[in-house]
Amino acid sequence: MLLVFAATPLAAQARNATVPDTADQVEAGRETVLFAVPRGLALAADTAADSMRVALLASGAPARVIRRSGEWVRLQVEGWAREADLRPSEGGALVGVTAAEVRGDPDRYVGKTVEWRVQLIAVQRADELRVEMPPGQPYLLTRGPLPERGFVYVMVGREQAERFRALPSLQELVLRVTVRAAKSRFLDTPVVELASIVSGLTTP
Repeated sequence: MLLVFAATPLAAQARNATVPDTADQVEAGRETVLFAVPRGLALAADTAADSMRVALLASGAPARVIRRSGEWVRLQVEGWAREADLRPSEGGALVGVTAAEVRGDPDRYVGKTVEWRVQLIAVQRADELRVEMPPGQPYLLTRGPLPERGFVYVMVGREQAERFRALPSLQELVLRVTVRAAKSRFLDTPVVELASIVSGLTTP
């Protein structure tokens, strides 16, 4: 179900009274769908991108631009909901953060936990070129975070590595990972450490 943010006269009055008029303050020119990631990053068909819809911004609803990426903008919106309709966040992970955002603002994201959907390519061990990891550290070479086209190095424990080895190639996983490096020395590949498994691998 999409969240719907609507414009009301009272909300507009409060916004005008407390927020200065800047280029970052915008309002929806028409009913607008909000996506977890820029739709243009989708690898598959439009139906895959449609599954990433997170909210619906009503025409005239106020928002603030907090980041730009080409023709796309990341928005911050405010609204009210009944407490009975909410539940505690599981794991406290940031959702909807892209690898491009992590690379662009490492001070903000290194040390934070994010929830990423990835495809498993191989289980490997760190060599001298992967200076962000201890020598011999097991890690997952993954594609993602989906639907981005890049890669992510996911550090795991030795026992975890063996369990991941049993999975088929290109198995899709949803992982909560802690960002250790926004990118590796030689590539734009984020280095993260596994915090928990959301889906894709049955836990004992």
